[in-house]
Amino acid sequence: MPARVLILASLLTVAAVVERPAAGHEPDATAGRETVEAFAASMTDVALLGRFNTRLPDGTVRESRRDRYRIASVERFGTKPGDDRYVINASIAYRRASGQDIDLTVPVVVRLRSIDDSVLLTVDDLSIPGLGSEFGAKLLFDGDQYAGTWRHGEVGGAMWGTIETTPTDDASEPGDDADPSPETDETPTQ
Repeated sequence: MPARVLILASLLTVAAVVERPAAGHEPDATAGRETVEAFAASMTDVALLGRFNTRLPDGTVRESRRDRYRIASVERFGTKPGDDRYVINASIAYRRASGQDIDLTVPVVVRLRSIDDSVLLTVDDLSIPGLGSEFGAKLLFDGDQYAGTWRHGEVGGAMWGTIETTPTDDASEPGDDADPSPETDETPTQ
């Protein structure tokens, strides 16, 4: 429970900062672009190693499970000045509750915005071939850590973890400590 409260409080704080700059304090657009560009350049051949939980429509929250996203690159998508769209070339690996391992590589169009020296990633109403539509996420990246929320239709949850600069395929498989009891598929974007 404390982790969910902390994540929610962090996201509400982020939303307040993004929506309303301090009076008399205009954001430095150049510094913001530089922060996002540096982040995008640093996200080549990295892995996001973390955990996610699932909140069902009835409010039940399932135990957290491991997940891993391998990111090959992040490239600017928008061509107009001020366009905050980027393409993340990502491989999504997770284990379904049935025990089936899934590993998909997909280009994902996201929005990246700077908040001081951190980056906020948002995606809304994304469709992923083979998995469905109505995927969304809001993640805050701060140094080598990330935290945020995800959703797929009426199901959602929290996700958090660290950024590893040299991806490995070692014993940290995505579902090796997963709760075997759920009978429904769960993914960090489902």
